[in-house]
Amino acid sequence: MQSLATPAQSQSTASVRFPTAVVRISWDQALNSATLATVGASTVDGTDVVAGTNNAAMPYDSYLVTDESAYVVGFDYERSILEPLGGIASAQCGIFLDNTGERYTPGYNSTINTGFEANRPVLVDAGFISGGSRTVPVFKGRTFEQIKTSFAEKKASIRAADLLSILDQTTLAAAVFENQRSDQIIESILNDAGLGSTQFELDTGLNTITFAYFPTDMSALKRIKKVCEAEEAIFYQNERGKMLFKVRTHYSQFPFNTSQMTLNKNDYMVYEFTRNTEIINRVVVKAKPRVVDTSTTALWETPEEIEVAGNSTKEIWAHPTDSDSSIPLLIKEITALASTTDYTAFTATGGGGVDITSDQTVTGTNFVDAVKIVLVNGNASKAYYNKLQFRGKAARVTESFNIVDEDATSIRKYGVKEFILNNDFVQSVSWAETIASSVKNKYKDPTKRIEITIPALPQLELKDRITLTDPVDASTADYRVINVAGKFLPGSFTQVVKLREIDASEVAV
Repeated sequence: MQSLATPAQSQSTASVRFPTAVVRISWDQALNSATLATVGASTVDGTDVVAGTNNAAMPYDSYLVTDESAYVVGFDYERSILEPLGGIASAQCGIFLDNTGERYTPGYNSTINTGFEANRPVLVDAGFISGGSRTVPVFKGRTFEQIKTSFAEKKASIRAADLLSILDQTTLAAAVFENQRSDQIIESILNDAGLGSTQFELDTGLNTITFAYFPTDMSALKRIKKVCEAEEAIFYQNERGKMLFKVRTHYSQFPFNTSQMTLNKNDYMVYEFTRNTEIINRVVVKAKPRVVDTSTTALWETPEEIEVAGNSTKEIWAHPTDSDSSIPLLIKEITALASTTDYTAFTATGGGGVDITSDQTVTGTNFVDAVKIVLVNGNASKAYYNKLQFRGKAARVTESFNIVDEDATSIRKYGVKEFILNNDFVQSVSWAETIASSVKNKYKDPTKRIEITIPALPQLELKDRITLTDPVDASTADYRVINVAGKFLPGSFTQVVKLREIDASEVAV
């Protein structure tokens, strides 16, 4: 929960509240040049922002914005943790604006017209007025579609998503990491996506991955998600626009291990058990972690002779597998192909005719899951390659495990409800057992989910620990916030909050 000044806390829990909202939009995406770093003038590690390249995502507060608060007739937002592993938490927001004066109609306003397209920075704050306006950020993001105008209702609407949606659309080059912690890998991914160190805050990862490979077609966000799920961590953008990586033990530390507020029956507009929550009473964790060779060996050789016409070039692709199985090798590095050692060529099959190896040029390019080999025959005669191989170091599967953890009582009640995690970044049997037990304990019992509707507490954040008082028997229990959906209308600000009861067997996560 955000650190709020006492007056702001008092306003959010007062018996009479006067909701207010601040909505700012950068219609033309212009940057506030005053916040951009200048070589020779800005302070190292100061507050100035380094301009991004390659369409890098800039910090939200570095944009010039227009205050649209006077036209706001409502907004809603929702952020949730992606269960059951909690790897990613994303947020979306919808804003509704008064268009009686045609401010948001195409052709009527020169400033607004520049922003009808998507990808416009949006900042939303909410709070209360009582002896002065007190607001806190509830959403920062970018629009993902054009502004929509309803002529009948004289309203305009905008839909926006936080920066995670951009990371999910960001493609990166294939990447390899060796003996890196989770946070080190995530930092590299964010840097490659164009984010600077001021835009994220990462816990020290609990998992060190011996070998991690990401193909080109895997987005930046999907790479981060896989890293997070391998240690049951969470990655999200908070209400203030900063990217956060929190390990599974983060919430067992102060102040997250103690309740930050208590809600009683008079605080609820609606209080109900959530019966449609997915039950998981059998967890399977599968992994095949890899280890890189310590020495260079032959990784692949052609199974048959290869012909290359005279004075011609041929390209082939090699997909090596482990000698003891059909599991593909992932190539850490290859050695430059050497004549006679790695290839020989003759003018006739079977090593017959004239040895023309010296007329050949052979190169290999490593793509990790494959190697491209280019054969250049500099002789006028057809070349028959009776030997072709490449050497190097590969990341091999040295251990394969399949861990199962189940709850017999839950299975008797509801039948087998299985969840399978297949993630090669899980590095050991003991770590797999920890994840399996944690997921099972949190989701084996569907009665531990509560959904409440309350007068909004804009300072409420995902993973906050709060105490709920049962409105019937007055018993109390502590819960984690796993979903928050807010709705603002003039004079009204409410939230629907989904919570999961904290069980001691969860190892405090």
